[in-house]
Amino acid sequence: MESEQIDERWPLASGTWVRDAGGYRLAETASGAAVDAALGAIDLARFTGARLAPDGALFPPEFAYSPDSGARLPAAAPASEQNWVPPYGQRNVSAGERPGVRGLRLTPQALQVSAAPRPEGGDGDAMLPLPPGGNYEFIVSRYNSRGGELLALDPVAGALYLWLAGAGQWLALAHGGGGFLAETTLKREDWRCEVAGEGEDSRIFLPTSAGLACLRPDALTLSFEVAYIGGGEAVGAPLHWGGAIWAPQRRADGTLVLQAAGLSGAAGAVIEVATDDPLARIGRFAPPVGSERQLIWPGDGGQLVLSRTPDGGMQADWLPWPGGVTPAFEFGCPFMPTSGGFWQLCWDAGREAYVYLQLGRPQPERYEALTPRFSTGSLNYRVATRMKLPPWQEPEHGDDGGKGMVVLPLLESAVEAAVLGIEIEFNRGLDELLDSRERLHATLLVQADNHADLRLLRFVAAQPWAGRVFIHDGLLWFYHPEWSRIEGWRLDV
Repeated sequence: MESEQIDERWPLASGTWVRDAGGYRLAETASGAAVDAALGAIDLARFTGARLAPDGALFPPEFAYSPDSGARLPAAAPASEQNWVPPYGQRNVSAGERPGVRGLRLTPQALQVSAAPRPEGGDGDAMLPLPPGGNYEFIVSRYNSRGGELLALDPVAGALYLWLAGAGQWLALAHGGGGFLAETTLKREDWRCEVAGEGEDSRIFLPTSAGLACLRPDALTLSFEVAYIGGGEAVGAPLHWGGAIWAPQRRADGTLVLQAAGLSGAAGAVIEVATDDPLARIGRFAPPVGSERQLIWPGDGGQLVLSRTPDGGMQADWLPWPGGVTPAFEFGCPFMPTSGGFWQLCWDAGREAYVYLQLGRPQPERYEALTPRFSTGSLNYRVATRMKLPPWQEPEHGDDGGKGMVVLPLLESAVEAAVLGIEIEFNRGLDELLDSRERLHATLLVQADNHADLRLLRFVAAQPWAGRVFIHDGLLWFYHPEWSRIEGWRLDV
């Protein structure tokens, strides 16, 4: 009789469950795929909404009462609605969404760290171990799961790890067909991705050497599927615009094209781009920025611009930089004033001065700047002072903040104009700071309109601004590839 109970199978909407001595276990997903045996009861409950009895026994989410005792089973824990698209915390895109402004270092999510007492600059409120050695981006979305789960991606190695909160460990995701995820050739500072979410399924669009990748992770099988869109290497990061995901690709013959993908992962339109270099030896592309009318990839040699035409069509143009002008991408993303448009900080060799050049225009306007400033796209920093004036305007009373201090903003929130940044004591020029490979003393801080600066963590690292930020499970997390852990701080939600 006992063996019959152990072999009992329950095909339900949530999948096929098998009775065992400790309750039930999920054997197959709703689509019939085998569930990975490494998943324990706590993680299965989290992913599926299954019910955990006080004694730790697991029951399908469809069960309100124990079939053995008749006792009411605890309700499933609330699912997290959180998602985080790296590196700057945009949300998943969806069909029919108007793109608006996208690509700046702006997140719609609040950076309201809890005011609970803690030592200034001490450890965080929580800690995560690191995935195996690498340099990671962190994506929070649904991966055949009912809530936002944490995925670590090393774009250069093509490695994927899922955080199992119940087990307290990272587990690698394997390619469902025995292959692997293609790597990227983009520099880390040029990399970004897009995520399109449909219910409990997410598609992650990545730039790779094999094309624009459409990646579908699956938490229950600890696996992923991937398809590559287009016939060439992705030479710039993707961005959602005009209802599709767009990325520039270089084909084997050197042709530069713009490749689109639908949010479902289907290949979309292809637009060939004529450049001043027939072999498209055009150097790097910085991360793209987009508005309702234009999508722009600023590059070493010029700007790749996709525009709407008055008749509803699309047109791609290559706009070389004016003579003697080179972009200064190291100071952050383009700036967008309240009057609109994107302005890129550049160096004008003829004038031996920094200038801000309007993007997307064959005959751009320009403003000279006394000094370069780090930008989030909405705010900018005059050395250590947070500024809301356009970066080409000097304040009436100059104040560079603390003597010898520099603030490098990582990202800005649309809530209270909060900025998460890195404060560094450095008495030399900004160019020398950015070129430095020495280990520097730094502080992670939050600045906002409505409260004093909040210093979260003091640390020492080479290029401390190379860290990554993400929000998961109600905490703000900070990761640096030199560290042995990931620090987290509670958020007021």
